[in-house]
Amino acid sequence: MKIIIALVIFVVSVFAQEEPKLELWDMRNVWMKVYLNNKNYNTIINNITVTERKLANRNNPLSVLEDLQQKLNLYKSKLSFYKKDSNFDVILRPYKYTLGDITIYDFLFKESLNNIEKLLQKYSRLKKDFYLAKAKLNDHYLQEKKKKSKTLQSIKEDLEYFIEYSDNVEKVHHDLIDTKEEVVAKYQEYKVEVFTQHLMTLAILFMLYLFYRFICAIVNYLSFRSKEPENYKSYRKILSTLFVSFMMIFLAIRYIDDLAYMLTFLGVVAAALTLAAREIIMSIAGGIYLFFSHMIRVGDRIMVQYGNRHTIGDVVDVTMFQIKLHEVEDYNSIKDVKSLGRTVYIPNSYLFTNVFYNYSLKNHGLIKDLIELEFKPESDFDKIEKIIHSILDDMGMDHGITFALNALKTGIIAQISYQTNYKEASKNRGKITIRLYKEFSNYDDIEIKQAK
Repeated sequence: MKIIIALVIFVVSVFAQEEPKLELWDMRNVWMKVYLNNKNYNTIINNITVTERKLANRNNPLSVLEDLQQKLNLYKSKLSFYKKDSNFDVILRPYKYTLGDITIYDFLFKESLNNIEKLLQKYSRLKKDFYLAKAKLNDHYLQEKKKKSKTLQSIKEDLEYFIEYSDNVEKVHHDLIDTKEEVVAKYQEYKVEVFTQHLMTLAILFMLYLFYRFICAIVNYLSFRSKEPENYKSYRKILSTLFVSFMMIFLAIRYIDDLAYMLTFLGVVAAALTLAAREIIMSIAGGIYLFFSHMIRVGDRIMVQYGNRHTIGDVVDVTMFQIKLHEVEDYNSIKDVKSLGRTVYIPNSYLFTNVFYNYSLKNHGLIKDLIELEFKPESDFDKIEKIIHSILDDMGMDHGITFALNALKTGIIAQISYQTNYKEASKNRGKITIRLYKEFSNYDDIEIKQAK
């Protein structure tokens, strides 16, 4: 019973004597809150050190050692309520501003200046709280001095700490003001030395672009006057390549001092664009590849596949991003070719991920066309074969003839294959078909059942 009463008295005495009175310390003031936390933490640490030293002395009676152990446990329990590294330096740390290099974005939108002004406004309120805490401690010290209180020395130490730390508070404030002035000076320096050069660079680029457009207009005019407007697109591509190349060389020379920075920046941008705009980048790469390889040219007939289907068309334009086709009807071996009136746009990235066929590059555009004619079984097929050879030889076409039964076995189909340029396929098929029909109509022993 005596031990319990002693413990209660000890707890009351610890909280009442060892910690400052809460009436003085306004917890809404961050300076008082941090200082009180740090002071209580150090007080408890000192008490733990003293108690552990006493416990190390084994000459003390067992009852005294038990009492010291209880004190030690209580101190350690109280220690968990306070922060270890909480001090005034932690409060000031966020207000130590480091000024970096001025960028074009910073100059235009005054980002650094706005950040420092916000920091100064916030710090002004923090500084005001510091001097309010200091004034409150000073008033309390004067009151206790009149009373000749026993805690006067402790309050004096608290006040002296605040007075000594005032220099740090003022130093941070002056540093922020100096940084603000430095930012203003750097803005002016950037305007004179860098921003003006940026404006001159933009002006030169704009003049170069106007000159490029002027040259394109002249080339367009001369192309139409020479009655060869199709050459304009080729000339335009050459001019565009020269213009872009010259612009890149000009910018590299202009910013040669910042070349390492530019390469790093472009590397980061390229990595981001590779993820965000992969198809666009691949299309540009495909456009450059087509320009130098001539794998697809205006006027070529190509077949592109997508899934289980395909589209055949004549190339009418090749740009940096896409290929423009005029679609022709689906066919086998150029059979039943005719324009569908549809325009198909194929991204250049297609070249790197799919297969396509260019009829124009194979044997100078020569393809095998097919004509099928069905005859009645009683027709004279020797005569039919001679007539076909005669007409196609007369037209100078390399050809071949095969005969086969139809599906119902009610007629014989003559399959006439011949080589022709893909652009002349429709016209030549028409000529051959008309001449064959005219010639077959002169013989009674040749009867055409169905033409396909």
